[in-house]
Amino acid sequence: GAQIRWPVGVPIAVAREIAEDDLLFVYVPASQQAAANTAFVNAGVNMANVRYVNAPTANIWTRDFGPSMSYSTLGQAEIADHLLTGYSVSGFSCATQSWMDTSGWSNDDAAPGVLAQVLGVPRVIVGAYLVGGNFLVDGTGRAFYTCQLYRENQQRGLSQSIVDSEMTLRKGISQRIVLPNFETSGIQHIDCAIKLIDEETILVKRTPANPPSFAATNNLAAILASPAAPSGRNYRVNR
Repeated sequence: GAQIRWPVGVPIAVAREIAEDDLLFVYVPASQQAAANTAFVNAGVNMANVRYVNAPTANIWTRDFGPSMSYSTLGQAEIADHLLTGYSVSGFSCATQSWMDTSGWSNDDAAPGVLAQVLGVPRVIVGAYLVGGNFLVDGTGRAFYTCQLYRENQQRGLSQSIVDSEMTLRKGISQRIVLPNFETSGIQHIDCAIKLIDEETILVKRTPANPPSFAATNNLAAILASPAAPSGRNYRVNR
């Protein structure tokens, strides 16, 4: 299924499209559930596929604070809940950070625990800051992220070895593709630059020729064309 929050941060038509064929989990304070339900019904959302998660959130970015599913060695489905205290912002270099936003995220950080209760599965704490937008996985044990991920963990007292260990232990990651930052100043989340289409295809954004990020995103495309995909063939990079 997919996760959104109420009030919605996407067009309600997107929620309707998701619920046509998949489960739609909606983080919503209990006091606002009736209003959300009315809006969804009026918009023609397939309510049979809507699941409310009564948890308040401060931000719309469920991709960032929401958990991922993992499986224990016994095959038990689990909520893998990473740490979250906000965002860090940097430029092309990961050596320096301009500022950290660490306020107002406590409800967002707690929301995945409520989802685990709704699903009736264990919640496993991932002892690292693996903000969803900067942590893409392909389902074969491979993760993609920018070097920003290590830097913001270091700012919060966690070394690269600890982060790598948590990825392996809690997320099943055996191979890491660490990419350079690509924004002149920003959160450097890799989902702002690439999308994994299938096991051999990666979509990389194309920017206008004049911004400084033009060369940086072209560099991402060149880097991603080099490693072999799980199939053994090189990735196809589409722009």
